Amino acid sequence: MPADNPFVYGEIVPADAFVGRDNALRRLAGDLANGQKVFLISPRRYGKSSLVRQTFHALARQKITTLEFTVSSFSSYVAFLEGYARALVSLQTRAVQTRGWIRDLFSTAKPEVRPDSGGAGRWRGGLGMIVEFGVETDEDWLFTASFERARIPCQGLLGGGPGAPGRVETADGRALDAKAQHWLRPGERVVLHTPGGGGYGDARQRDPALIAEDIATGRITR
Repeated sequence: MPADNPFVYGEIVPADAFVGRDNALRRLAGDLANGQKVFLISPRRYGKSSLVRQTFHALARQKITTLEFTVSSFSSYVAFLEGYARALVSLQTRAVQTRGWIRDLFSTAKPEVRPDSGGAGRWRGGLGMIVEFGVETDEDWLFTASFERARIPCQGLLGGGPGAPGRVETADGRALDAKAQHWLRPGERVVLHTPGGGGYGDARQRDPALIAEDIATGRITR
C-alpha cells in the first residue's frame, strides 16, 4: 500500500517528514542567529517555507525570539506596518511584560528606611522600609496588595518588644487594605510601610552607646 505523500504544494511539511536538509538548516539558523539578512531563492516546491519553519523552531530552542510574518497577505504598505506592529506586540510573553512593568515600577520607586519600626530590645529589631511608587499611565491602574504583618506585628523574643506593623496607603494618606485589589487613578502613588522586626532581650540592657548611635543615625526618634 503506498504511503501518504506529505509533500503537498503550498503546505509546510510535518517535522517528522522534514529530512535531508540538515546542512541547509544549520547554515540558515547560524546566519540568522548572527544577525545576517538572508534571501532564499529557489525553484517552486523546493521547501523554502518548511525550511524556514524548522529554522525558527531551532532558533526558539536557543531562546531566540522569532516572528513569522506573511507580507503577501497585506494589500498596502500601511496595512503591512499595522499588521507587523500587532505581530510584534503579540510576541511579548507574560514574563517579558512583567519584567518591563517591574523595570518601570522601580524606576519611579523612592525607598527609604522607616524610623522607629524595629522592636526595642537589647538588640533592636531590624527596621522596615518606606517605599513609594506609581505607574506612568493615562488610565486607571490596578494595584494588588498582598502583604503580611499588617495586623499582627513581628513579636520580640526574651523580653524584646514587637516591631511596628506594616501598612499600605496612598501618597495623600488614604489607607488601603493590605490584602485586597485597589483601582487607582492616573498619577496616584502608593506608599508601602513594611513591618519592622521584633527586638531580642530586655531593652533596659541595651548599651547606651548603641542607643546614642540609633538616635544619631535616625533609626529611632524617641
